[in-house]
Amino acid sequence: MEYNSGFRGADWVEFPNNPDLPGKNLVTVRYDGGVAIMNIETKQVHLMPSVVPGLPGVVNRIQSAPDGNLFVTGVQTSRGSIIDPNTLTSSAFSIGQADSVYPLGDKMYMGVYPEGALFEYDMTKPPGTENPKKTFVLENGQERLVNMTSGGGKLYIATIPGYGTLGGSVTVYDPATGDSRVHRNVVQDQSVLSLAYKDGKLFGSTTIRGGLGSEPSADEAKIFVWDTQTEQKITEFPLRIAGLDKPVFIGDLSVGPDGLIWGAAYEYVFALDPNTYQVVKSKKVQSGVSYTQWAHHTIRWSEDGLMYVLFNNKLTVIDPQTLESRTITNAARFELGKDGNIYFTDNATNTIMYRIEVDGEIVEQPPGIPLPVKNPGFEDAMSGTAIPGWTPLFAASSDLSYA
Repeated sequence: MEYNSGFRGADWVEFPNNPDLPGKNLVTVRYDGGVAIMNIETKQVHLMPSVVPGLPGVVNRIQSAPDGNLFVTGVQTSRGSIIDPNTLTSSAFSIGQADSVYPLGDKMYMGVYPEGALFEYDMTKPPGTENPKKTFVLENGQERLVNMTSGGGKLYIATIPGYGTLGGSVTVYDPATGDSRVHRNVVQDQSVLSLAYKDGKLFGSTTIRGGLGSEPSADEAKIFVWDTQTEQKITEFPLRIAGLDKPVFIGDLSVGPDGLIWGAAYEYVFALDPNTYQVVKSKKVQSGVSYTQWAHHTIRWSEDGLMYVLFNNKLTVIDPQTLESRTITNAARFELGKDGNIYFTDNATNTIMYRIEVDGEIVEQPPGIPLPVKNPGFEDAMSGTAIPGWTPLFAASSDLSYA
């Protein structure tokens, strides 16, 4: 019996007044808060909705669609949202935890954890029971579809393996035929974090980390180049940047408007020549930023050629010509809209979306206004126990007393 959820503990329950549930039933809670009742005698699964009101879901991914709408998915949720930034209205669709969202043609593809499945949403139709629909399950030990790109009409998926294992994959999906192929261990015992396509080649970045509970066997992440015609690896190499010693992960890669392969790792940005694979530009643009074991640095390019990178929670804009940078705001997730504006979620809860309107004008930060505050830090001692600028709670005067 299948109930489409991870197992979260269960118990045997009898429902004496329900003829559809004879005898004892195995009951468990689903990821969406609903209840799954599995009857052993009838071999039927009954799904019941949650009776507890939901709270705002934590945002996992934000992706712009060609029509300007924003697709938003959550962490450990059962639905996503399509937001119209013009009307600020939204419509919901059923989807699990989509760790990657990517548009190709009139379809939006989503990689869903924990089943390791690729879902397809038809953007020409409204959401429904078959929209989105599951296209295939990767299997081959792959659980998290964390990044996608496309080229030559095909979809390329970067994945992380399941619990306790090493060896992610590059997975190829052809929407025209429905064919799929999973190429595991493109870099031995490493997971694939990001993919970028240029002129028949895939440029990929890795992390030494595998699935939860696994122990890495390598000590340094790699960049690899993969031939999309032969579906074979051309080469792999470590990232060598002054000041960055043996990174255990390399974040997202992206083809820049200048034709270079841009990437981010830790606090650094860098650019590779796509022919020689040499680093031709690099700079440290952040400091003191912490990361998870599968860290991503989301990269987006604006119409005016600027690069936006999210270094953990530091949304940063970078001029690829000069490598001059500026931190815009703290954010948990972000996306550049088709309208040119920045959409991001708050870093505190990752449940509220904000918009920064970008009109091309550079606004200087206003000067600070001095505001003297008497003893703001209790640094000036006074005689006895008196506290400067404060009155003791139980102080009394000729016209005031406390009983």
